[in-house]
Amino acid sequence: MSSSGAPNALLTSVGNEQSFSDPPLDSQVLDLLLKRARNLETNIGKLPNETLSEIFTWVIGIYKSQSSFESELQWFFILSICSRWRSIVIERASHWSTIWLDWNPSIVQLFITRSGNHALNINTFSAISPKDVQCANTSELIASNTPRISSLSVTWTGYYTEPPYGGFVNLSKFMAEKQATSFPQLTEAVFASESLLEFHDVLDVHAPKLQYLHLRNVQLNADSWSALTQLTHLHLDCGGSLGYQDVIYILEKVSHLRSCHIFTQCKFMGTHIRPPSSPGRIDMKSLERLTIDYIDWPDLTDIVNYLTISPTTSIELVVTNETEAAVDVIFAPLIAPRMQLHDSLEITSETVTLTSRDQIGSLDVRVYEWSEGDCLTDSMLVFISGSSALFEHLTVLILVNYPQNPDDPREDILRPAFAVLSNLRDLSVLHSRNASAVFKAFKSQTFFCPHLSRLDLKDSSYPPELLLEFVHDRRSRGARIQWIQIDEGRGDHSLALQIRAEVGELVKVPSRRYRH
Repeated sequence: MSSSGAPNALLTSVGNEQSFSDPPLDSQVLDLLLKRARNLETNIGKLPNETLSEIFTWVIGIYKSQSSFESELQWFFILSICSRWRSIVIERASHWSTIWLDWNPSIVQLFITRSGNHALNINTFSAISPKDVQCANTSELIASNTPRISSLSVTWTGYYTEPPYGGFVNLSKFMAEKQATSFPQLTEAVFASESLLEFHDVLDVHAPKLQYLHLRNVQLNADSWSALTQLTHLHLDCGGSLGYQDVIYILEKVSHLRSCHIFTQCKFMGTHIRPPSSPGRIDMKSLERLTIDYIDWPDLTDIVNYLTISPTTSIELVVTNETEAAVDVIFAPLIAPRMQLHDSLEITSETVTLTSRDQIGSLDVRVYEWSEGDCLTDSMLVFISGSSALFEHLTVLILVNYPQNPDDPREDILRPAFAVLSNLRDLSVLHSRNASAVFKAFKSQTFFCPHLSRLDLKDSSYPPELLLEFVHDRRSRGARIQWIQIDEGRGDHSLALQIRAEVGELVKVPSRRYRH
């Protein structure tokens, strides 16, 4: 059947299927069927320009989403299909609004022209070099289009000395050469420098509408920070170019942030911006996520204690411990202010995480290259033992990969910690090579953790006989384990039946860990 006969054929088939006893089709239904039938015979060449333009936008968007300057031009094949398609694509300025500075200058100029007055998204794939012959053209391009730029990503590489060819030694001089510092429409920006840190690259950028900012080995001057009243997302990757007072000053000026990621090895550098002006704490109650990475713990403590943060904020701190201070000295000032906000504690060999069942906030503290003995978990359990006021309200404890050595007893470390956790309800011992130490820790005249009702032993090694003895003892004391999860194949069938009889529910899951 030809496509031209499709509408009549469809209506004829509808009429043939309808019996005389059926009510007549509503006129609106007939109109809808006729419209759908006509669509069947419409090929892409008959689509209106507006529809084709939307299709092209979708296709071009696929290539743009790959975020590389090569894929950005692969959609050009549309221009060669026919003159009509070419005209439709050319007439839509948004198709030409994303520009990579790595392109040939003639292509860059083509995009500038065809983008009309549309907002521009300008990027660099490889770093701009001072001896790059296109460097001056790039500076001119940015400067001449600052009123239109809504997104800007510039990566710079520098030299020990003044570059040849009269170029710019660093990113700040490159940006300032043509007065390319005022961006009235800029909402997203990435400024990165591959220059050595000795250059102390400081930018003077005025962008009152800026919402997202990523700086790598680059700083903004004090006046620039003060103008960022709309900034909501900040990523500072500044190596050693910021001191902790710089960080406090920056957060003071952009206290309305929703997310903040700071990475700076501040022990190598002093303050370069200016000290904070506020004598009190900084209110950052809008903050949803805070990450501070690789800062020595005394400076990190000063920064965190300077901030007023919402209980629902997710906080991730990576601490260096060059002084080999005790775990309680490091963790007490970081954990204590937020301890009462959380009821779940997870401890791994290098991370301590606090969460809550009732709210989305969390605190994750990781110690980089922990050096006090071999096990952070040991130190943390000792800290719990001596800090009952901080930890006695906890209801969930998760121990990961502990004990690490199957031959090392740990019940003497675990027992005092369990004595503190009087409200514990859920205990998880995951990926342990000697989970029997946990069962042995509960062997005491003192009844620990009377509310304990759930036990998770996924991917952990232990004699099943010890587990049976543990759950039987809990039941005999009137504190039956209501739910327990173990690996499939743990013990023989008879032991599994005995364990099941002692608990409310026994769940078996496939093991992910090979055991000897």
